[in-house]
Amino acid sequence: MYWLIYLLVVVFALGCFLCGVQFRKQKWGFLIAGYNDLTENQKAQADSQAISKSMSKCAFWTGVYVLSLGLVLYLLLEEIGDSSIIRIVCALLTLLFVLFIFIEVRKNRSYYPINKD
Repeated sequence: MYWLIYLLVVVFALGCFLCGVQFRKQKWGFLIAGYNDLTENQKAQADSQAISKSMSKCAFWTGVYVLSLGLVLYLLLEEIGDSSIIRIVCALLTLLFVLFIFIEVRKNRSYYPINKD
């Protein structure tokens, strides 16, 4: 029954990689939160290439993170290795991923025009 869980992890990771490729090509911008709500004038002021590149990195690293968690899940469910070490590795991976996303979001704010309303 675990194969279904592993399949879902791989499909989700592949979806993240696909989004990353499309963002890198500056397509699928409608999926980027906040960018779709901008007016045409604000979109012209925004650095859409930098936004797409940043979201591409986030999507790619989300896919890597999901695959890593899938590996951790596999090791825990199949009882391979020391579970306490695996949990520590999982916590460190999560901390690094959250830190990366936090830094990318802070960088990404400068790519949008300042709203003077």
